[in-house]
Amino acid sequence: MSRTGRSPSLILVVVTVMIGVLMGVLDAAIVNVAIPTISGNLGATPDLAAWVATGYTLGMMIVMPLNGWLTARLGQKRYYLAAFGLFSIMSLLCGAAPTIETLIVFRVIQGFGGGALQPIALSILLGSAPAERRSDMVAAFSFASVAPFALGPVIGGYLLDNTDWRMLFYFKLPICAFGIVMAWFVLSDDRVKGAAGPLHWPSLAALAAMLASLQFVLSTGQRSDWFESDTIVFFTIVAVVAGAYFIWTQLHAKRPLVNLNIFRTISFSAGCAITVVRIVRHQPRHAAVLSGAAQAAGVRHRDLSLARFDRDRRADSVRRSDHAPPGCAHRHRRRPGDVCNRRLDDGRSER
Repeated sequence: MSRTGRSPSLILVVVTVMIGVLMGVLDAAIVNVAIPTISGNLGATPDLAAWVATGYTLGMMIVMPLNGWLTARLGQKRYYLAAFGLFSIMSLLCGAAPTIETLIVFRVIQGFGGGALQPIALSILLGSAPAERRSDMVAAFSFASVAPFALGPVIGGYLLDNTDWRMLFYFKLPICAFGIVMAWFVLSDDRVKGAAGPLHWPSLAALAAMLASLQFVLSTGQRSDWFESDTIVFFTIVAVVAGAYFIWTQLHAKRPLVNLNIFRTISFSAGCAITVVRIVRHQPRHAAVLSGAAQAAGVRHRDLSLARFDRDRRADSVRRSDHAPPGCAHRHRRRPGDVCNRRLDDGRSER
């Protein structure tokens, strides 16, 4: 046991899984500033090149609901190694992609690996730490999930200005190889035979169809004049039908892919709605900073991410102070009427 009270094995586990989380989240943030460059080098339209970033996000969204089933099927160690290995191989193939179409396909498959790294990493951290250290594990995971969004655009802009866009995928390969070797020796195999039930493949296909169609409608609808386009109408119908089928199957399944009953909690549903609104609201601002040099665009992305993080931190501090009990040292905000009440008290004491 070290002086800090942490066992060396736990520190190794934290370092090991943080490498995977950092690489997975960094890949989602680092490519954004390279979309114009990739579009020009591969001779693709801006709309098609945007799917290089969208495809990765789509793959992440599809695989995340399968995290519980895949973990029970493979075990945490094997699942983590499989996800990290798939992510690394697709990074190599993305860098070698000859056309924009193959790059998009490789990015979607890479998203399967990157999307699996985050939930399984948090599961490994919470399962490896004692109860009194789990808050530290959540803090470490949160840092690894947020920091790449501030650093990724800067790193991507620097690489674009000084090397080729393919280096955005190649530079991660040595780090990924090191992370896989560490995971092989550090993580323990906890596979339980027979723990995973059968997978309902039609539900998974409906989920993939819904997400892909919805993403296409939202990304190209404005440029296609929305429902004046037959293509937008078609994919909207596909998204609605597939979404309705997926929801119906999940509500009636004994072991659903996604437990939709959690949305009955008002606070959770409100938080999800606010998150979606904030993403849609800030997306045009993130797209606007892509003009100019790549590194300068990355710096603007970083400043915007840090500003949003600082704003959220201040808002959380205000909420904590508002809910603090009377007489608490953290309750420092002055409420309306405090000055008047203080003056009345001073006048009474003088009398």
